[in-house]
This record gives sequence, C-alpha cells and structure tokens, in this order.
Amino acid sequence: MSNTSLEEIISKNNLIRDELSSLITDETTNTPKRDSSLPKISLKNPDVILTPNEVNLRHGTGVIIRNIFSDSENILSIRFHDYYDGHQDFGDINFCFCIDELSRSETFTRLSELFQGIQPRRILCVVFSPQEALAAIALKEIFNVPLC
Repeated sequence: MSNTSLEEIISKNNLIRDELSSLITDETTNTPKRDSSLPKISLKNPDVILTPNEVNLRHGTGVIIRNIFSDSENILSIRFHDYYDGHQDFGDINFCFCIDELSRSETFTRLSELFQGIQPRRILCVVFSPQEALAAIALKEIFNVPLC
C-alpha cells in the first residue's frame, strides 16, 4: 500500500489538469483550441451519459437508460458506435464520438476540445469496452465531477 496521501493525489491531479489545459490553449488568444469538426454543445452543466451505442428502444440497454432518465432534463448523450443506423431518441443533445483509434492522451485532448466552455454536472458511463471507461475517466479527471 502506498504512503501517498489523498491530499497529495488531489494536488498532483490538479497540476496535471492545469498542464493539460495549457497544452490545449492557443497562446496567442489564451482561448482553448477547438477542432471545427466537433459538434457544438450548448447545454449548461449537463449530465453526461456515455454509452457504447445508440440509446433507443431497439435493444435492452437503450430501454433501461431511457427508463431510468425518462424524467431528466439537460442530458448530453455521447455514444461511441452506431450499430442501429444512428437512430437515437434520447438526450437533449446526442452524437457519436468514436475514439477507437485514439491514444489515452489523444482521448483527453479530444474530450477537452469537445467540452470547451462546458462544465458537466456529473457523468454516467455504461461500460462495454475500454474506450468507454477511458472516456469516462478522462472527463472525470478533466472536470473533477462525480462519475458512476
């Protein structure tokens, strides 16, 4: 068992978060760099739901997620694959964001770009592959918000 205290871990995570932020900031304008191909998110403090594929009534996970969050608002739903022709009927904003070929650092960078100016309230991840878990951990580390 390590002798590292919780305070030391939090301090190190804050330093890493600051370093990551400086890496994705345009030094000439002091604004975050943004890839124009990324979807624009216009929700304020959304609940972020990460799923392996579309949330719809055509499969069990989709039905369960829709039922759990049927009365919820301000949902940003991100899926990592389209297996049902991209048909999704869940979330105030939803889109497919494939990260299969990205490294850990590229995943952090792309998610930081995607969430430019957005502070998630919390994150729920339905894990099917390591990519979903990595994305959830990245968002949790970037924004220091609850993850389940």
